[in-house]
Amino acid sequence: AAARGYGIRRETRTVRRTRMQKTINTTDLRTMHTERKVEQSTSVEQWVEQGTAPLTGVGLVCARGRRCLERFEDGTERVAAQQVRGQATFWLGGGTASMCPKTSFNFQSSSGCSRSESPLWTRPPALAS
Repeated sequence: AAARGYGIRRETRTVRRTRMQKTINTTDLRTMHTERKVEQSTSVEQWVEQGTAPLTGVGLVCARGRRCLERFEDGTERVAAQQVRGQATFWLGGGTASMCPKTSFNFQSSSGCSRSESPLWTRPPALAS
């Protein structure tokens, strides 16, 4: 095609969808009354880059985080504990889902871990080799 004068131009299109649900439980320790608020947001980002993609496929990351705060009368806050855990799954290459190899990783991190242990990436037991 290049010999005939046709210009071949490759582009890579990337789409990133992010869904987040945030639940806030607030407990008044004097009255033991708990108030619950739920916030949801969805965003879609997409862009086109010149050239071929270094890697093709789909990646899915699902995560759940928890953070406990202590709030004081003067308005200050202190993080008492925090934890994040989830799973990342990747389908790389191929034109159909049946042709793509699937790889999954579990991860977790908490406020008590040392820097060398956090985050922890492991393969799920069913996929470990």
